[in-house]
Order: sequence, then C-alpha cells, then structure tokens
Amino acid sequence: MKIEVTGLDETIKDLKKKLNEVPEIMEDWLDGHGDDALQRVKLRTPVDSGDLRRNWEKQPIQKSGDSYSLEITNNVEYLPHVEYGHRTRSGNSVVPGVFMAKISREITEEDMKVDKHNLVKRISGDK
Repeated sequence: MKIEVTGLDETIKDLKKKLNEVPEIMEDWLDGHGDDALQRVKLRTPVDSGDLRRNWEKQPIQKSGDSYSLEITNNVEYLPHVEYGHRTRSGNSVVPGVFMAKISREITEEDMKVDKHNLVKRISGDK
C-alpha cells in the first residue's frame, strides 16, 4: 500500500512563516497586558502630591531564550513605604500598606491565564 501526499512543501513553508511571527505576536500580547497592568497600578496608587502615581513606567519587554518579561517600575524613593506600610515617626502606630503593585500584578497574571486562548488563536491565525 502506498499513500502519496502532495502539497506539503507549501504547508511547511506556511508553518515556518507562522513560526517566525510568534515572537512578534507574543510581544504584542504581553505589551497589551503591560498597558493594562500600568493602568491598574496607577489607579490603585494613592495620591498626595501625585509624584508616586505619575512615576509609574512600563519598561521594554525583555526576551531571554523562550521567556518574556515585562516590568512596571517606579523610582520614587518612598514607594516601599506606601506599598508595604510603615511605622509613623513617633513609632506609636503603623500605616498599613496599600499593595497596589502586588494586587495589580496578581490581577494581570490572572487575566493573562484567562487570555492565553486568545494568544493561541492569534498564533494559529484564527484571530
């Protein structure tokens, strides 16, 4: 019994093309979730002078091997005191942390888990 399959060259060519598009699709998907994370953390950041909220920034996506990462940063020196809480100057009481970065990261990670099917659809060409 002999089975002949024709047209595989074109199929292989299409698959290789799709494979080359994967990094760009991944970065676009991650960048969109990064935008969402940035908005989330800004909205959760308490405002006194506005410096803390204004200084959140989304850094460029980093790729290492088959891993992608994205950082949302803030260089305001008192950020840890707002995020995690602190004692008052008198030391008699504690100001509780807001955990705006922690909560925003957790929500974004959950959203990404739920949205993975859309990523697979984009990679496979189903949009």
